[in-house]
Amino acid sequence: MSTLRFAGRKWFFALFFVLGLAGIYIVGLIFLPSAIKTNYQKRDCDRALQLFAAYSSFYFDARGERAGVSNLVIECATYNLAVYREEQKAWQDAYNADKTYLESYPSGIFYDEVYTQIARVLIAWAKDLYSQKDYRAALGKLAQVVQYYADTVAAREAEDLEAEIYRNWSGDLLVSRNYAGALDVLNEYLRSAQINHREEDVKVAKDRFAQLYLSWGAELRNSDDFAGAERTLHQLQDWARANQQPEIIAAANYELAQTYLAWALDLQSQQMFSEAKYRLEQAIAVDPEQQSDSGPAAQSKVAMLSVYLNWGNMLIAQNDFPGGLSQYNAALELSDDENRARAKDAVLHGYLVWADALVKDDDFILALEKIKLAEADPGSDTGKNDVEAARAIIYAAFSNSQGQQAQQAMKAAMRAVCQGKKRPELPIFGLDKNKIRASVFGVNTELPENLAATTPGEMHYVVCIEEEYEITQIKEAVCCKAIYQRINWRVTLHRVSDALEQAKTILLGVEPSDRFETRLFTPLEYIVGAPPSAADLAHWLMTIMK
Repeated sequence: MSTLRFAGRKWFFALFFVLGLAGIYIVGLIFLPSAIKTNYQKRDCDRALQLFAAYSSFYFDARGERAGVSNLVIECATYNLAVYREEQKAWQDAYNADKTYLESYPSGIFYDEVYTQIARVLIAWAKDLYSQKDYRAALGKLAQVVQYYADTVAAREAEDLEAEIYRNWSGDLLVSRNYAGALDVLNEYLRSAQINHREEDVKVAKDRFAQLYLSWGAELRNSDDFAGAERTLHQLQDWARANQQPEIIAAANYELAQTYLAWALDLQSQQMFSEAKYRLEQAIAVDPEQQSDSGPAAQSKVAMLSVYLNWGNMLIAQNDFPGGLSQYNAALELSDDENRARAKDAVLHGYLVWADALVKDDDFILALEKIKLAEADPGSDTGKNDVEAARAIIYAAFSNSQGQQAQQAMKAAMRAVCQGKKRPELPIFGLDKNKIRASVFGVNTELPENLAATTPGEMHYVVCIEEEYEITQIKEAVCCKAIYQRINWRVTLHRVSDALEQAKTILLGVEPSDRFETRLFTPLEYIVGAPPSAADLAHWLMTIMK
């Protein structure tokens, strides 16, 4: 009896357990889908996913409830995946999950949140790329935010970040001297700021344009690409005019003036003086600070003086003396009180070099004319001394010359002494102390080599001779008459240096031969003897000049 009672109890408990399990199963089958939906509505996706995992593992979908909740669960799973990927900073995966959710569940419970979240992901992604200096990719992500999620709070942040990226990107390019790249970025920055009506960024972008062009122009100038610098600064001028930025035009003009000045100095170093002068004129014309004592215009005026002087030096070295002096005189006209003496001495030395070249061609007269021009307005005592030294050199060369001008000068000196009783104007006579010789004026005779002066320097004396005809006898016949004459020389020795008389004598000529013949048709005949000989003259001179 007790055995039966125990067996009955076991069966009762087993039945109760089975019925309990069945009840629990039925309750779960009925209430789990509802619980999943409830947690979904509560936006508790983690709990909903847990319940769905239990529901799908233990329960047979007899009522067709699983299909109804599985869509909710998949939506939750997609949402959770997006959140998880964002937390992991897996931006591509997070973006893909957000994008999938928005496209798959346009009426989903998380749609608004995901809509905001995807914009946030794009911004975070952009910041990550920005930190890696992948500026173009970062801007692409921000552009998506502005274009597709403009109604989110993140859109404003995207615009701010976009402006910051443009500023830093252009700054990096500017520092690395990638001016063309920086220009492209600034153009994008300006367009974006104008489209989005960000006036402060418009102003910043415009300021950056000026900085870029000015730096670019300076870089090109410093690398001796003057034409490139000029072109770049002209572009800045055009841009500033188009954007009504007068202060930037002034800055561009100042840099242009600096560029033209540097260009001119480079051209001058290559002896391209005409081109250098043109660039200096441009620098003076374009400089906005014309009155400055230290600006490009002032420096260009000083450089212009140097150009003229060096240009003159080059032409003088090429024996283009008129051209060289023209440049020196241009420098003189341009010079101020501080530089006038330098310019005057340049003119002076130009004439001196010209005179030296003329001396080499035995043109002493023209050389002395250049000396007179040189001494007309010396710039310094040194210049005056140089003129005197040059004149002395010319006189010495003239004095030792046997050329045509020297012979003409000797004749003129003899005429001055013998006829004018005055010393010659040129102080070139009698300078050779080793050869004290003389020249004869008045008769056609030649002294022996040891007495005859061949250069002005040797001509210490002039022998002035006047011929006199002395009648020695007269013979007459019925038909005719003969007059006999002797030629005598009235000789006066003068020192050339002062034209003073040193000695005088009369040299008698040869008595004429007696050859009178009566001629019917020659009623009067002059019979003249030979003049004194050169030997007689030389003998007398040697006694006086020894």
